[in-house]
Amino acid sequence: MRKLLLVDDDPFSRKMLEDMFRDEWKIISESTLDEISRRMAQETFKLILLNASIRRTDGEMMFDAIHSRAPETPIVVFTNSNQVRLGRSLLKKGAFWHMIMPLNTDDLSHIMRITRRMEEFQDKATASQSDFTQLEDGIARMFIPMQGKFPERFTFEEDDLIQGILELLGDILQVDKTSLMLLNPETGELRIKAAKGLTAYVIQNSVRKLGEGIAGWVAKEGKPLLIKDVQKDPQFAESSFFHQYTTKSLVCVPLKIGERVIGVLSANNHLSGKPFDEKDLYLATIFSHLLLLTLQNAQLHWDRERFYERESEIAGLNRKITATLEPKVLFHILLNECSSIFKSEYVFFFYLDEKNSDISLYYLNGTRFEEVTLPHHQVRPWLSRRNEASFFSGELNSPEFEFLKSLTNLDIRSWVYAPIVLQDKLSGSLELASPDPGRFKQEDVQLLIRTCQQASLALNNARLYTKLLNSIKEISDARKEVDRVRRGQYI
Repeated sequence: MRKLLLVDDDPFSRKMLEDMFRDEWKIISESTLDEISRRMAQETFKLILLNASIRRTDGEMMFDAIHSRAPETPIVVFTNSNQVRLGRSLLKKGAFWHMIMPLNTDDLSHIMRITRRMEEFQDKATASQSDFTQLEDGIARMFIPMQGKFPERFTFEEDDLIQGILELLGDILQVDKTSLMLLNPETGELRIKAAKGLTAYVIQNSVRKLGEGIAGWVAKEGKPLLIKDVQKDPQFAESSFFHQYTTKSLVCVPLKIGERVIGVLSANNHLSGKPFDEKDLYLATIFSHLLLLTLQNAQLHWDRERFYERESEIAGLNRKITATLEPKVLFHILLNECSSIFKSEYVFFFYLDEKNSDISLYYLNGTRFEEVTLPHHQVRPWLSRRNEASFFSGELNSPEFEFLKSLTNLDIRSWVYAPIVLQDKLSGSLELASPDPGRFKQEDVQLLIRTCQQASLALNNARLYTKLLNSIKEISDARKEVDRVRRGQYI
């Protein structure tokens, strides 16, 4: 049976209340602060009835002592009619209800039923939260094998399934605005990847840094957030796009792999005008896990399509570079095709002569094909790095980029290169560079190696063709010399 603490020093009142509620409650009656403190240290009560007009002590002091020991327990206080001000004061301090004596027992019974219903709702909420926590833990365990395989960045452009999930979330939560923001780990910025109900301008211009605004806070802390009225929450400033939102309530949850935050999912503008509740927050969190799987699948699909596309482009590159035997025409085609295939801002081709003494650098300056001969003191730094393919990504002032920067004066933060080998001998290198640190991936190294292998064959054919032309020219010059000598003998 549920326990009720009755604090009253009026024998008649105590007897009346004990007789009324003894069938539903186990009633403990006390009237002194020492006894109350001892009882509350040993037992837990579901409801407290307090006569604040108690004669043996100060009613407000009694309330303060009880409320400090059990702040979550509802306290119904009753006072004499001349102490209404005291009752109102106790309500402000946290009392559940205030009644005037003599008590209306029907009203008191109704109030006690309300506290019981509230307790039931609280128990259900606690159970739901426990179930949700178990579900969250289970999902987190399922994602453990994916932690090392999840992409660092998402490069796919659009995905219909992700858009469909946001539409479904909007229908279930009955909101007209949902959005998915993804985190760029290099810049620490959140940008909208997909949305429902937002204008193209908002999607393009909504940017949040880690810790900035609601989305930035959720991404930084990695915790879900429920705000029932953002205007009453002093922690978060209004968005510059706040005028779009007809309601002031929202939910925002992180997308996480282990402890790593990928992005945030947000929903606002409840169609009913009511604030969001914990159930809405739970649903949004479940959808965040669904979105994680969809994001990975979208990136895998994008990468696979890009791989097939690149395979086709590499085959086309092979046909184009084998269609010419002129070295410089070959270099020009190679630079143009690599710029397109790898989406690289800068492409360089270093060519080492057969005597290993001079290096020529070929690159595209806009659409203009440029050629530079490297000074002899720069040949050794170039040779020291080009024995095997490598990939670098980092800050603008990284020492790996100094050589290219000294040649081109370009801002470089990502660089990948592979050697060109002819007859087991280093003959050049094909190199890609970008001011974007995330431009290239490790798979670009393997693809560039294959490109260099094809370029090696084409370059070897061009060299043989050049040697053939030189031999023909030498033979022609020799014949001319012989003819000249013969003519001189007969003169």
